[in-house]
Amino acid sequence: MSISEMFVTLQGVLTADQNIREEIRKVVQTLEQTAREILMLLQRVHQGTGFQDIPKKQKNLTIYPILSGCGSSEIQQG
Repeated sequence: MSISEMFVTLQGVLTADQNIREEIRKVVQTLEQTAREILMLLQRVHQGTGFQDIPKKQKNLTIYPILSGCGSSEIQQG
């Protein structure tokens, strides 16, 4: 294997590594956004009318599918 072939191979590995890092970065950003939204919902729940307003507030979040099982009737019973 010539030196130029080794550098071409190395460049391919480095490019693949960079692509993986970029994908990880995107996933981490999505997780961080979800965590911020969950924290925001928790803060809202623990203020004033909190529990009664959950159905209205969760519909505005992108994590709504995760929280769709959290109906106000279930929360009031618990």
